[in-house]
Amino acid sequence: MNIKIEKIITNEEFDYPALLHALRDYKHPRVKINDLIKKGSIVRVKKGLYIFGPEISKRPYSKEI
Repeated sequence: MNIKIEKIITNEEFDYPALLHALRDYKHPRVKINDLIKKGSIVRVKKGLYIFGPEISKRPYSKEI
């Protein structure tokens, strides 16, 4: 299963519940989240807050946000 989370999540910055919603079809979404972090597809800014990695980012993110 290969879900394009960037099509479901429209903002560059997103939280854990939005990520869980995007990955709701996976049996173990937490495992998929860890895989996405390891691959660099998403970056954990702080606990519960994520941004897209450089390969799927639509624009540079604001460090202030």
